[in-house]
Amino acid sequence: MFAGAVSICGATGFRDLSNLLKTPIWLIHAADDNIVKASYRENSVVSTHLGSRDIYAELKDKHPDLHYTEYEAGDLKEKYGINPHCSWVLAGRDDQVKEWLFSNERC
Repeated sequence: MFAGAVSICGATGFRDLSNLLKTPIWLIHAADDNIVKASYRENSVVSTHLGSRDIYAELKDKHPDLHYTEYEAGDLKEKYGINPHCSWVLAGRDDQVKEWLFSNERC
């Protein structure tokens, strides 16, 4: 359905991620996002959710066009004065992400 997708601060409760293999995806998240966690598996905690980091870990060896950007803890707050959940601010300024997204074609 989609030529490409950019997921910003994403998470899912789905365990079957096989449908995500059909679309080029770029996942973007801040390591210290406290609203939607980048990982729900930290400290060996079993969770029903997967954050962007978890999704990337699950798909990286199976997905032909998967990218992941994780902003370091403190970057958004210290460098830009914004809440770490606001990763879309930096993602919207990232020319590499935009060029990649618009280079994809739907078959």
